[in-house]
Amino acid sequence: MSTSDESTFRVGDRVKVKPDVTDVMSSNIALGGWTGVVGQVDEDKVQVLWDEATLSRMPPGHRKHWESDALPTDSLWLPRQALIPI
Repeated sequence: MSTSDESTFRVGDRVKVKPDVTDVMSSNIALGGWTGVVGQVDEDKVQVLWDEATLSRMPPGHRKHWESDALPTDSLWLPRQALIPI
């Protein structure tokens, strides 16, 4: 995917979170460098299904935070501009 195509993601594409991106609901959760696969695409957001590498290094505090809010820990919806194709 070229730079001009970065905002066009399809289900199954591998993606990486850009540096300095944080969780939109909790800015103290840094997501930069996390990787996964596109699960769903909405108008301006992309659901990222975290890969095994990301899940294995995810800090336990992050999981607890999301679980306490009844949110999934294996995926996250992010703005398209927060992602780059890999």
